[in-house]
Amino acid sequence: MTMGLHDIQAAVHSIKVSDGTNDLLIDGSGHISINDGGNSITVDNADLSTIAGAVDGTEMQVDIVSAPTLTVQATALDIRALTASDVVTIVDGGGSITVDGTVSTVSGGYSQWKVSAATVSNAAESELASTPLVGRLAVLIQNLSNNNIYIKEATGVSVANGALLPKKGYYEAELDDGADIFAIADSGTTNDVRIVEYAA
Repeated sequence: MTMGLHDIQAAVHSIKVSDGTNDLLIDGSGHISINDGGNSITVDNADLSTIAGAVDGTEMQVDIVSAPTLTVQATALDIRALTASDVVTIVDGGGSITVDGTVSTVSGGYSQWKVSAATVSNAAESELASTPLVGRLAVLIQNLSNNNIYIKEATGVSVANGALLPKKGYYEAELDDGADIFAIADSGTTNDVRIVEYAA
């Protein structure tokens, strides 16, 4: 009797696939077992979209066997959630980046500040905050006088080369405790200036 594939009934018939010497093995679950004989198996299918056992929803698990070990210890990969005990290693692709020492953060405020007064004359320059607040991060200079003041980062300040600090005006900048501030007035000898320094 001749039968076609469309005549085969699973409950009645069975098929044995053989090359004459070896039979194709089908396990109890109906899967075909492949013995590669110690050689590699190539699957030429560019449209593989699902890998059984590796896909969970829209996420895929990838096991890296030939690359260096990747360790992720954080459950929320948000750098703002890092604590002092967390360790972050950055690799630039060609080498490693090492951070030596403690990395501190500024929480949005200053823990200390200092106010000092100075008298600025038009006859000679004055150094403002000559003994700066240790660890200074920022400074505010107020000109409380009725005359213009000119400031500079080094000695030799004059009306011609200084930055104008107008009467009743102020100057604010991020200057650490290594920055010098010199001032001179365009008129008067007792111009009142206040210096406010901020540190972490």
